[in-house]
Amino acid sequence: KKQEALANIMMFTEALSQPHNLCRAFVLLILVTLVSSFFTHESPHHFDFSLEATKKQTSEERKSGVTRRALIGSTTLAGSQLLFSNFYAPSGFERTYPTRFIAAIGPPTSKAGSNAKEWGIWSEDPGPPGVPLKDYDKLVNDYNGRAPAGWIFNQNDWWLEEHGLLMPEPSFPISAGRYLVTGGRVETTGLTIDESGNWSLDSGTLYDVTHLPCRSARYQPTTKTASPANANLREFPVFPGAPMPAIPGCSKQDYAVLFLIGKASS
Repeated sequence: KKQEALANIMMFTEALSQPHNLCRAFVLLILVTLVSSFFTHESPHHFDFSLEATKKQTSEERKSGVTRRALIGSTTLAGSQLLFSNFYAPSGFERTYPTRFIAAIGPPTSKAGSNAKEWGIWSEDPGPPGVPLKDYDKLVNDYNGRAPAGWIFNQNDWWLEEHGLLMPEPSFPISAGRYLVTGGRVETTGLTIDESGNWSLDSGTLYDVTHLPCRSARYQPTTKTASPANANLREFPVFPGAPMPAIPGCSKQDYAVLFLIGKASS
């Protein structure tokens, strides 16, 4: 529920920013920070990094606390960067709404490549229409593979995100064009894709424009008994920037998620 609330704040951020009212932007930025701090239920004065306190924590408690703070902190930072992007577009670009999401593969340090035909794109956030792994049997047996949001689950080729949600697949391939992309962290830059599938960034690397809290992977069964039911639910949520969990009997391809926030000016 906390992550859903943060997602709603992100959506509200984008909706509010469309009139390009800078005063509203600053107010909302403060709101995002305050709400994120509230969700942690912790303050700097409550942190105890002493050896005695550390020993008292179980490994699961430490993992849960670190993961929660990392997810919320990364989301807040991403919201701030995306909010800034709503008001600033480099020369030659114009802001587009709503934000779209690119599923990209390639070396994190790469600045260019020739495999954009293997990249996909979601026209909307694929998380909210997702189905939790724990409801996989219900999805298949009660809904005949059709998610409540309307998308169709493909047992031979399916997608999973960082919270353990089965989600709709992106459209392949992403169209050629010139786009404005960001990871909501340190870099907002131009991405050029040509008809042959060659791509290049104006600045930064693929890692720099990857939104680390959003993890996604494509799974394809390699055995007859492979299915999402084999996933270990304890491996979710996935730490920002970490690879998605392996699932027995399946091949896995991790994808970086980029925010597509603009296009070349007409």
